[in-house]
Amino acid sequence: MAAALRRDPTLTVELESGHPGEFTILVEGREVISAGAIALLGILPSIQAVKDAIEQARAGTSKDDKSH
Repeated sequence: MAAALRRDPTLTVELESGHPGEFTILVEGREVISAGAIALLGILPSIQAVKDAIEQARAGTSKDDKSH
């Protein structure tokens, strides 16, 4: 996943170690997407879902924000 995101020239990607099975994406220190407990099973969001969450965060919206 990190390698795929690194190929996007519009992103600066930093990989940090977390707990085993943890998958969380932060944009400017704010969580924008997480795989939760299912990450322990190796089930992660798609690259497109991650990119969409990053783009929404950059635009100042979130997937929970119903006003946009």
